[in-house]
Amino acid sequence: PGIYRRYRIQDVLKEGQKILVQVVKEERGSKGAALTTYFSMPGRYTVLMPNTPFAGGISRKISDPEERRMLREMYAAMKVPNNMGLIIRTAGVGQPVDAVVNDYKNMRALWDTILESYEKTDDVSCVYEDGSLIIRALRDMLREDIEEVLISGKRGYKVAKDYAKALMPDATKLIKEYKDETPIFAANKVEQKLNQLHF
Repeated sequence: PGIYRRYRIQDVLKEGQKILVQVVKEERGSKGAALTTYFSMPGRYTVLMPNTPFAGGISRKISDPEERRMLREMYAAMKVPNNMGLIIRTAGVGQPVDAVVNDYKNMRALWDTILESYEKTDDVSCVYEDGSLIIRALRDMLREDIEEVLISGKRGYKVAKDYAKALMPDATKLIKEYKDETPIFAANKVEQKLNQLHF
């Protein structure tokens, strides 16, 4: 027999036990949401797996041997703890070492914040939500050459400011709330610019 054994959930969890999970698939049709206790947290250049030891390395999509060698050296310099896993994403290729290291540090800080929120509450609650389009846009697209980020709506503005304060403090001053009466897309002629892409 193999070393792995199938457990019934009743053997592993007790009623009322507190547990931190990540939703990896939303509820769909008659299927419930899919949950995991192995976390995967994508950053801009890295993916942190804070409780998956011995996992990670360099994204398989990076095939150039020289690039892989340079990223392996970068990975080694980060001294990822044995109880964590880290993947350097394809977006990390060609980035300064500091940028990738800072992204890893940001994800570590976010994990600490999640654990802190989890420890503080005994109720069923969402301690962190990554699905926000605003957060993904800031995480993946904000570069040094961007001078301003305009956000329409108080709620979205607050989400962006809170995220920036926690993980990219230098960018906080770039985020501004759009308050004019004219809708933000109309004011910036977004539709017109999109139409021009087709000609």
